Amino acid sequence: MNEFHSSLNKPERIDLNDTEFGKLTLCKNTFPAYWGEVNSDKWINKLKEVDVLVLSSTMINFTVPSVVKNFIDGIAVADKTFSYKMSKDGNPVGLLNNLNVILITSQGGPQAEGTKSLQVQWLEQVFKFVGAKSINFIEINGTKMPNFAGVNPQEYAKTRLEEFENLMKKF
Repeated sequence: MNEFHSSLNKPERIDLNDTEFGKLTLCKNTFPAYWGEVNSDKWINKLKEVDVLVLSSTMINFTVPSVVKNFIDGIAVADKTFSYKMSKDGNPVGLLNNLNVILITSQGGPQAEGTKSLQVQWLEQVFKFVGAKSINFIEINGTKMPNFAGVNPQEYAKTRLEEFENLMKKF
């Protein structure tokens, strides 16, 4: 991710592991206070103030890491990032319609050509639900396969940098 980060003009980089989302999980015991404890409004306001969110995630056991799930739980808040009250047809209305999302994902196993990984499918649905204007992705698959053995991650990232920069030019 460092290679991609350095190509941006004054980005704010946040490691979710170093935030409240790295410490708290939404469950029965935390439900009453979860959104206050993770400072949900702060994160929602950040998303409303930016044009582009670049989210990097690796697949763990067929899904996103728990810290990414915790982040989604913290920002998917009724009447703040989506609404049923504004619906004319019973479907949710996403309220983050300013947001362009770029997902940079990786997984150890290969992915069938022309298909999206489970984590990309899930994240894409989540960001559609909250109204993202566009959702783009760069998938890095098969990182635990023999053809990746000995590959320097930073050098590999440089081979995908142009793809990332082209996505950023769209916004």
